[in-house]
Amino acid sequence: GRPSESTIAARNWRVSPIFRLGGEYALTDALDVRAGLNFDISPIPTETLDPTLPDRTRINFALGAGYRFGVFRADVTYMGVVFMSRTVPAGESINFGTLESRYPGGITHVFGATLGVSI
Repeated sequence: GRPSESTIAARNWRVSPIFRLGGEYALTDALDVRAGLNFDISPIPTETLDPTLPDRTRINFALGAGYRFGVFRADVTYMGVVFMSRTVPAGESINFGTLESRYPGGITHVFGATLGVSI
């Protein structure tokens, strides 16, 4: 048959907390170091989790440093995002059929660098 022009998929997302902790410390007048950690609980309940947005609870951690020299500033950062594994048992998804769905855990690494100037 002809495909439907629209699809309605329940999401039933919920408000979920994010716990964050971070800080910056000036080692010298020119050098700052930073660190942070957060725990981000997925707002998507098991019954509406599907491959269109396979969200999982995450733990993020970050390290960084900034150095000032004259009117310039250089910053570098690293962030690791740890994704927790998640499974939707067969028959529990209201949007995606009756097969079991597995979303494995993993880690993503993000690096950054900037160079700025104060004028």
